[in-house]
Amino acid sequence: MFPLRMTSHNKQPYWFFNQFMVEEIEILGIKVHNYSFRESYELISKALNGGHRKVFHVGINAASVELAKKSNDYVRMVNSANLVNPDGISMLWASSFLGKPLKERVPATDLMSQVVTHCANSGIGIYLFGAEEDIVTKVRDKFNELSLNPVVVGYRNGYFSNEQIDEIVEDIADSNAKLLLIALPSPMKEEFVYNNFDKMGNLSVSMGVGGAFDVIASKVNRAPKWVQDIGFEWFYRMMQEPKRLWKRYLVGNTKFIFWVIREKFGATGH
Repeated sequence: MFPLRMTSHNKQPYWFFNQFMVEEIEILGIKVHNYSFRESYELISKALNGGHRKVFHVGINAASVELAKKSNDYVRMVNSANLVNPDGISMLWASSFLGKPLKERVPATDLMSQVVTHCANSGIGIYLFGAEEDIVTKVRDKFNELSLNPVVVGYRNGYFSNEQIDEIVEDIADSNAKLLLIALPSPMKEEFVYNNFDKMGNLSVSMGVGGAFDVIASKVNRAPKWVQDIGFEWFYRMMQEPKRLWKRYLVGNTKFIFWVIREKFGATGH
């Protein structure tokens, strides 16, 4: 997968302004909207059902904060989104520790599942973007089984060059999809949506879904519900690919805890 070219922006795209009002909580420079799972779902479904507001959804976790420490561009793009959910349990802990608690965790995989079901029941077209070719086609087939008529109106794997971006944007627009599920890594997915949302035709909602495609295609297993409930889904995930993920979770989580404690007691700087 080729990295997207980072660009600087002096202003946000017109459609980000004045979308809707909700309590925003800032955690280490990243804003999070204090929506419950139900409220997040209702906001997305309303947009898909013909509401006048577009929804740019981002799910954040401890890794998002680490990326924010390295990239002002990433912070700007996330903070321009009008639905930023705490995808990781780390964000709930941090918000509580810092004295500005969030309502609840809103896992991107679970939210996506409900939104896809809504689309299948309502005949709303979905475009899938990201992951390996065999993974994204398996996800397409599973989603299409939910309805008599195919709900996935287009898809694209996550391997492309910068020169192909306009072609991908055009394909999404031509598909007439209203929902884009984007499974690229950060900051690629945020930059793609930030730069191109208003060019993608009928698109009403873009959702960042992380590694959800891998779970749906059974490439990896999701943690049991009780493991999710006690906040150890990250550990379960790490145990499936320890060589690849140990640094991200163990080192990354340690740095995250340090940054939150430093924020709590008034230290400044990165």
